[in-house]
Amino acid sequence: MDGKIIILVSSSPRRSEILKKFKFKYKTITPRVEEESEGDPIEVVKRNAKRKVLDNLNADLLGLYVGVDTIVYIDGKIIGKPRNLEEAREILRKLSGRRHKVISGIYIYDNVRKVEAFRHVETEVKFKELSEEEVEWYISTGEPMDAAGGYKIQGLGGLFIEWINGDYYNVVGLPINTLYEMIKELELNPMEFMENHL
Repeated sequence: MDGKIIILVSSSPRRSEILKKFKFKYKTITPRVEEESEGDPIEVVKRNAKRKVLDNLNADLLGLYVGVDTIVYIDGKIIGKPRNLEEAREILRKLSGRRHKVISGIYIYDNVRKVEAFRHVETEVKFKELSEEEVEWYISTGEPMDAAGGYKIQGLGGLFIEWINGDYYNVVGLPINTLYEMIKELELNPMEFMENHL
């Protein structure tokens, strides 16, 4: 192994799907870390993303380690995954008819050359006004329970998004263009981490 592979430290199938879609060579590691959810949102995603990587480094697995943390931010508060159905209702009612931010922190660490980079990405999302019937229907699908902010833009939740301002893939959970640029920032060729590289 020459180290030209991404080691995604994430249990999110959505992040894996994005890397696969864009032809990146990757392996996944399930992170063992308690995520923070209090404080300045940019600092929170930065710390969470960095800890995912540094707490799960493997000296025998060379490559570009990538940790990502994505949160929904509204009314000065970080909204995580709903813990129960009632919390899912509260979150959807709070988002209804309003704008919120989706903020991701990306931390990458090259354990071949021992160099690192961090960036954060913000996307503004506008929800349509939701009726109680729509809230209850969406909860009944089970989708809100497995998503920060209680919705998935790439799933049924996309029905309720009026517009976004910024990176769509950030809202899904992995701002792929930012990751691509960060690899270049570390003076690496992103194409070498992709399938079918010449």
